[in-house]
Amino acid sequence: HATEKNGKVLNVSVEIATEHTGFQEKFIAGPRGFEFPMDKVPEGCLTMTFNADGFDDSQLKVFHILEEEHPPVGRVAMSPVMPQDSLRVVLTWDKQPADLDLHCLDSQQQHVYWKSQTSSNILLDLDDRDGYGPETITVKAVKKEAYKFYVYIYKDRTLVDDGSDFSHSKAVVKLYINGLDEMTFCLPKEYDRSLRHWNLFTVHIDRNGRASLEHHNSVTEGPPCSPSAGKAKDFPRVAYRT
Repeated sequence: HATEKNGKVLNVSVEIATEHTGFQEKFIAGPRGFEFPMDKVPEGCLTMTFNADGFDDSQLKVFHILEEEHPPVGRVAMSPVMPQDSLRVVLTWDKQPADLDLHCLDSQQQHVYWKSQTSSNILLDLDDRDGYGPETITVKAVKKEAYKFYVYIYKDRTLVDDGSDFSHSKAVVKLYINGLDEMTFCLPKEYDRSLRHWNLFTVHIDRNGRASLEHHNSVTEGPPCSPSAGKAKDFPRVAYRT
């Protein structure tokens, strides 16, 4: 079913389309969710597009084989339409580990995460502790600063270690800047499975509101340090303030 984080029910339109056969079908997912007879859909790659008022479209690609039982789609994260001059990072993952935490450090020494969910212009919308996510951090009215993002596997010290690590997580992070096409980040192919910090990237904003991206994409033992401002020119430019 389709709900906002506060439990409000959304009417979401879902469009299923195939890449080669021209098949296309659209329907509404309400409070009871939706079921669709997949035996009517041709085999092959499908694109499912989810749309709701006030939210950016979200897409999911699946491969459909006739006469095979398909598992439920699961959760699909939809991001509210972004304010102008802002950026957003969205983390989703699988059932295990149960608790992945998204963090943001800025060059003014602000740190936003589950224990401190707001700062002057940074907001974590929800701390998800039962798998899947999403966890979303939005930076509004971006300033001439740097914003570094990372993910941490949280484990209560009182609990027995269940062996979960990033390799079980299927974690994906999406970055949205000023309404440009989303950028998707996955874990590196090789890393020490015992480590719990996934250092993602730093977004550098210059005095004209232009954004440049510094890639990290490494899994480390400890958390990264706060970023330094003033290095935007050293990295690929990805967006302009509108």
